[in-house]
Amino acid sequence: MIAPSKPHPPRYVEQHQLLLYCDQPPSLWACDVSAQFAGSTPGECLRRARASGWRIHRTTRTATCPQCSGRT
Repeated sequence: MIAPSKPHPPRYVEQHQLLLYCDQPPSLWACDVSAQFAGSTPGECLRRARASGWRIHRTTRTATCPQCSGRT
């Protein structure tokens, strides 16, 4: 007879989420584009956002969507 195995302890996966909203200056045109990126690290979220055309400004902590930054 085979003994029943012990249940495995739950594994927790660290998941980060990056929510971006276009910060286009209001003097140009209204832009209400938003996007959501997920990854296992904050850097992975940023890489995915940049790969899809978002421009992330570290100094001002703002973001510009692909349509407004001309990366479409």
